[in-house]
Amino acid sequence: MVQWLVDKGAHVDGKERHEQTPLHFAARGGHLSVVQLLVENEACFFLADDQGNTALHYALINREWNTVKFLLSSHYNSSHAQQTDVFAALFAAAKTDRDDVIQLLHDYGVDLQYTNAQGRTALHEAAACGATNCVNLLLDRAADVHRADHLGTTPAIEAVRGGHVDVLLRLLGAGASASDCNRVGRSAFHYAAESAYADAMDMLLTNGADVNCCDKRGWTPLHCAAAAGHERIVIFLIKKGGEMNAETIAGKTALVLAVERGHADVMKFLMNYGASISEGLPVIVDGDTQFVSGATPNPNLNEADWLIDPSDVQLNIEPGLTGIKIVEGTWLGTPIEVKKRIKCEKTKNFVEELHRWSNLNHPHVVKLFGVCYAGEPFFVYERAVNGSLRKYCGNPENKPKVWDKLYEAALGLQYLHDRNIVHGVLCCESVVVAANGVAKLRNFGGDADDNAYYCYLEDSKAVPCSADWTAPEVLSGFPLSFESDVFAFGMCIVEAFKDINPWGYISGGSAAIIEAIRAGKLPAKPDEMS
Repeated sequence: MVQWLVDKGAHVDGKERHEQTPLHFAARGGHLSVVQLLVENEACFFLADDQGNTALHYALINREWNTVKFLLSSHYNSSHAQQTDVFAALFAAAKTDRDDVIQLLHDYGVDLQYTNAQGRTALHEAAACGATNCVNLLLDRAADVHRADHLGTTPAIEAVRGGHVDVLLRLLGAGASASDCNRVGRSAFHYAAESAYADAMDMLLTNGADVNCCDKRGWTPLHCAAAAGHERIVIFLIKKGGEMNAETIAGKTALVLAVERGHADVMKFLMNYGASISEGLPVIVDGDTQFVSGATPNPNLNEADWLIDPSDVQLNIEPGLTGIKIVEGTWLGTPIEVKKRIKCEKTKNFVEELHRWSNLNHPHVVKLFGVCYAGEPFFVYERAVNGSLRKYCGNPENKPKVWDKLYEAALGLQYLHDRNIVHGVLCCESVVVAANGVAKLRNFGGDADDNAYYCYLEDSKAVPCSADWTAPEVLSGFPLSFESDVFAFGMCIVEAFKDINPWGYISGGSAAIIEAIRAGKLPAKPDEMS
């Protein structure tokens, strides 16, 4: 059919409304024979659509490698070859372990040590994705194993973050350092401890890693393991000489971090092993929270004042809940939301969170009414009857008020930051509009010393639940921070005017969004943001 249309005089470079040509569509679908036919009939394979993307770009993001290889060959028969596409092919091949494509590029004279705008090389991408064949090929072609990107991340750190022990072994064998740190002072050993990669930890120690290395917050690998609840790794580190009572800059020991996050098994081991116990530290005994020497961390807080009678609360609870679940209900006729915790999940210590939340009193932060112990404990707080900011902005009548609501949310965020609290999961669903029309923050949960407060996709423990609001440094393994909150709030502004996620619906999904964010790109600015 395509040949017949060409024979009848159809324009092979005819464009549709997005400036895409037939070659764009054929390349995206991996229709190699059609691509070849179009190129043979002098289709311009270097033409870009209204997004600046060529046919090669679409073949790359859809992993149509036969089409990619053909178009690469065509590139080198033309004076119009776009180096951006060529280097995009290099990085895409590295991520997917297509050493045949990298070899083809090498044969064409492409610089395999090319560094992108973020300071990353193909070796970074191959190491991060566990692309063993590409790692071997790149190292054989003298790739720089010591090269750090602009965030200070080396290929060895990337390999450990992804749990790719075989890649780590190859990198260390090629001379990679086990002690290199990124810009926040975190080493590969920190990431291995945080993710319980015991084999990687053994390998790093054998190659000179320091068991008590500190990042810029004063966290050692033991702090990371305790905060993550990895009892086996905590035991391993202490036996290897980890300093059990070392304190972070915020004055927290591994025991304190374990208690704050509700990791009873880690807490019990550390206490039995002789860890120093602070007066008033809340500890977990048989699933219940108790305090050392009967004291409370906050002498101004009387927990009894916050207890709510379960018979006064009516909840709409679905069966089979696990982890943390927010449900609606009423308390003495007042609309409420409930943040319910299920015992089988290891979560941040309930009493510790009560102490933090009970101290918050601001017109732009949801109000805590109290706590209830009906089976499992849960927080009871005000329900904003107008729903989330996302829902609020969906009503055309509310459009003139969007900037006002965003300003109010910003005041709430400033209040949290002034109290050393990182929100951590900002999006328009985290901003609600109360009955009086005032915007308020909810769903906050971190602090400036928290190691991580991630929500994860079911099929990946390395990618936040939605990348749209995630700062590039967090995607690279850095802790959440005030700065990452500000980035997320900027995405909230875009979301509020788009009525969809900040990046909208783009080809390639979350992976493409993550790549764009790490490349320093931003979503398109809505026309209303003026």
